[in-house]
Formats: sequence, C-alpha cells, structure tokens
Amino acid sequence: PAGRTHLRAESARLVDHLREAEALAEQLGDNQRRGRIANYLCISFSNLGEHDRAIAAGQRALALATASGAVDIQVLAQTYLGAAYYHVGDYRQALDVSRPALGLLAGEWRLARFGQAALPAISVRGVMAWSLTELGGFAEGYSLGEEAIQLGETIEQPYSIVFALSCIGLLSRRQGALHKAISAL
Repeated sequence: PAGRTHLRAESARLVDHLREAEALAEQLGDNQRRGRIANYLCISFSNLGEHDRAIAAGQRALALATASGAVDIQVLAQTYLGAAYYHVGDYRQALDVSRPALGLLAGEWRLARFGQAALPAISVRGVMAWSLTELGGFAEGYSLGEEAIQLGETIEQPYSIVFALSCIGLLSRRQGALHKAISAL
C-alpha cells in the first residue's frame, strides 16, 4: 500500500508537469510536441487508473500525429491508445486502433525504438495479443506473440524479450494451457 501511494503521487506529479509542458507546446504551436506530450499523458492516466482521461489523451495524440505526419508519434499513440482501450475491456477497439501500427512498423521502421524501453513493434503486438486473447483469438494471438519473441531475440534486448514472453504466458493461461504459460513465464 505505501509503495502504491508513492507511485500514485509520483504519477500525479508527472501529470502536472506534462500539463505545464502541454501549455508551452500549445503556445509555440508545436503539434509534434503536443502529440508526444499527449502520448505520455495517455500512459500516465492509464497508470493512475483514469482510463477515460487516458483514452482522451491517446485520441488527441493520434489526431495530432496523423495531422503532422509524425510516424513515431502515430505508432506510439496507436499502441498506448490500444492499451487504454484494452484496460477498459474494449478489446475490439483496442485491435482497431493498434492494427495500423503494424503496417507502419514494416520495412525501415520495423526495429525503430522511438526512444522507448521496449521495441514498439513488440509492444503493439503485445497489446493486440492481449486483446485477441480476451476475444478468443488464440491462434492469431500466439502468432503475434511468437513474432514479438523473434523480434526481441533479433535485437537481443532482455526487456523486450520478457515483455513478449509475458504476452505468450498470459495468452496460454487464459486458454488453459498452464504448462505452456508456466514455461513462458
């Protein structure tokens, strides 16, 4: 409980700083910065359990990214907004928002990090695999999870590999394949 209280206070303070940054970016008329900030607000609100605000921020980020043509902001907005929809149980919307990021992350952008800890090509596959799992789309979810593991192994980045394995573990657990879940986890 004490750790959660501290984390919540830190997240709330981060939102305050992001709101200040958002006002400055708006004064500058810098829509790419506004899009980046909206992405971070989406994550922050999700961490606070304020999912409606997370969705609103994610939608704002996606609109700004689409208008400016910033691929990095668009991919992250699609991923974070997809995760926000997943957290409220709107799995179809999570898939609809996340799926276009797969197309953007083809070719030259496939291994792009965009400043993220986990490879976005892995993160978006994870969001989609989680959503497919909840909708009973186990085969497609496994396929996305396996692709995510292969990408993580390609870049040899432990955090990305762990994230991908956790997706397979969740999917396997939800399907009732506990031996596979335990192995992955």
